Amino acid sequence: MRKWILIVLCLLIPTQVFSQFLEKPRKNKYKYFISVTAMFNQEAPYLKEWIEYHKLIGVEHFYLYNNSSEDHYLEVLQPYVDSGEVDLIDWPSSRSSSWVGAQYVAVDNALEKAKTETRWLAIIDIDEFFVPLEHYSLIDFLEDHEEYGQIVVMWRYYGTSNVEKIPSDKLLIETLLYREEFVPGKVNKSKCIVKPKAVLKGDVHICELIPSYKTAYYNEGLEEYPPIILNHYWTRDIDFLMSVKHERQQRLYKRPWTEKEKEYYQNIYNDVLDDTMLFYEPFLRDAVFGGP
Repeated sequence: MRKWILIVLCLLIPTQVFSQFLEKPRKNKYKYFISVTAMFNQEAPYLKEWIEYHKLIGVEHFYLYNNSSEDHYLEVLQPYVDSGEVDLIDWPSSRSSSWVGAQYVAVDNALEKAKTETRWLAIIDIDEFFVPLEHYSLIDFLEDHEEYGQIVVMWRYYGTSNVEKIPSDKLLIETLLYREEFVPGKVNKSKCIVKPKAVLKGDVHICELIPSYKTAYYNEGLEEYPPIILNHYWTRDIDFLMSVKHERQQRLYKRPWTEKEKEYYQNIYNDVLDDTMLFYEPFLRDAVFGGP
């Protein structure tokens, strides 16, 4: 019931004041309450939407690691660097090396940077979007989980929706609306939101904590709409899938996809229409395309 009341209220709130409702008084000895870290490669068209979406749900800071991008990523990120919202770290690796290997080291670096700066750190990728389904914001969700050192959130895969290329005037979240079918008990991989001070050993999925800290698990696959989910737009559109994603997978598995595999990945996860993210569309559209 609370969720639907909030949705109705949000539809009545002017976009420009939406974020003000996230700014509630709280005791916090850290510079930031919630930050995000991610490594990226050739993802310039998606960076602004991803950043603005997470700002919309309460994220205050981003530690972003550039893994040998050759696109216009700096043009997109420079305003956020100038405002202090993004720490941009150059994190190159050779084309012959594994993306995952570079990512693990980047996570360790981010955890060390964040340890004295942020209370919570989410470790995700640019194709992943947190969706708090029972709370007004990610801040509200985390404040209800203060006794934990880590929150584990399960992926929900979204497919290409048979979209060749997302139009330049459209958002990813309003264009890619088809996802995998929910199967009770089916468990996908997960990502985490963690207190950096609680981490004994970092990981790109679930961190190992100092024994005195405990973990909350939202990755059991028992509910179609759990309190929080992590939308994973693994394929993005067909153009990205067949270029950037294919090249990245080739680096990981040391071989190109077969034609059969290309067809499989193009159609995977296009099972169910889910328009949950359209709730955020007017607010996010204003943040991404609006302004001067």
